[in-house]
Amino acid sequence: MKSDQRLYGLILTGGESSRMGQPKFLLNYHGIPQVNYLSQLMEKYCDDVFISCSTDQSTHPAMQKTCIIDEIQFQNCGPMGGLLSAFNKINGALLVIGCDYPYFGEADLKELVDARNQELSATVFLNKEQDFPEPFPAIYETKSKNLLHKSFIRKEYSLKHFLTENEIQKVSPTRPDCLISVDTPEASEEAKRKLKNP
Repeated sequence: MKSDQRLYGLILTGGESSRMGQPKFLLNYHGIPQVNYLSQLMEKYCDDVFISCSTDQSTHPAMQKTCIIDEIQFQNCGPMGGLLSAFNKINGALLVIGCDYPYFGEADLKELVDARNQELSATVFLNKEQDFPEPFPAIYETKSKNLLHKSFIRKEYSLKHFLTENEIQKVSPTRPDCLISVDTPEASEEAKRKLKNP
């Protein structure tokens, strides 16, 4: 299942989860904390899995993988900081997903990996309703490291903007719900109900 070029998983757990009121990486949608569920999912397709998190989060017992904390120069620029910090420590492409996608499953992951185009900067799912590439879940190839750094230097921290400015492989997801981001307690409870009774 693994690519000829190394592919590493990166789970984004950073952020204050202020709207959710509790850490999103600990929410239980599939019988275990979401960070552990995603880690197990990605292990099947990646050479190794890492977690992008804050210093405080890195000591939590749920963090069963190597944590990568944002480097000082990349702090306060959102998910781009997590990617750049990871690229500075990992020699390979990054399969990146956040902890706020409870509907994302193995079939969706396989679809993304199977569509991977290593010649382009990234392979992403296309949000058909809003007609833009989703930054997560996505595969960022090693060539995107320098391009991301150039965006960072220009203080252009939006990954959506980065994806529209570079050559990428777009995939129309078979299950569009896999792209639903859950950021509130109400949406979280709804997701738990739906996943329990699909």
